Amino acid sequence: MSDVDQYRSRRDEYAEATWQAVVTAARELFGQAGYSRTTVQQIARRARVSPATVYAQCGGKQGLLKTLMDSWTAGPLVRQIIDACASAPTAADKLRELADGYVAIYEASGDIIPIVTEAAASTPDAAAFLETANARHLDALQEIVAQLRTTGQLRGSSSFTSGSSSSSWGPRPSAGASTGPVTGSANGSRPPCSLPEPPTRAGGLPPSGRCARIRG
Repeated sequence: MSDVDQYRSRRDEYAEATWQAVVTAARELFGQAGYSRTTVQQIARRARVSPATVYAQCGGKQGLLKTLMDSWTAGPLVRQIIDACASAPTAADKLRELADGYVAIYEASGDIIPIVTEAAASTPDAAAFLETANARHLDALQEIVAQLRTTGQLRGSSSFTSGSSSSSWGPRPSAGASTGPVTGSANGSRPPCSLPEPPTRAGGLPPSGRCARIRG
């Protein structure tokens, strides 16, 4: 490796470490104080960088919220879940994989989900991010429903149509709440789908073996 390549590699490693520190700091602070009450200065202080670095490398608070939303809804785990469903031989096996996948999503992004959904209630940009999250979830469910149809074991018609909203990879809102992933929008203007809550086990652990296999 040349001196120039080595210098560039170290520079890239430093930039990646800095970016990760800022994202981690934002994730912690958004979870503790909420998106709207967290400042760029607080994020910079916790990550031990300048506020200018938060803007330059991560796009400020808005860019950081989008980064978290992307990790929740477009990370490798989502594709692994879809592929695990595709590989399952029967409709029942596919649904088990999907249920285990929901548990895995909750384990990986359980703190990010309320950050985005709560921010969507008061911030237009966050509301747009939630719409994106819902659209991605609906796309994933439609792909899995198409897989179920190939087994010939899917009864009735699916409720996941292009005009329906998704129940996001997140918790259902309390009664009367104005926002939440089940509505598909910050003002609840779109109808929910009929997807049930993902199952959990005591202690919040996934069924043995399945999530580890999905993640691997």
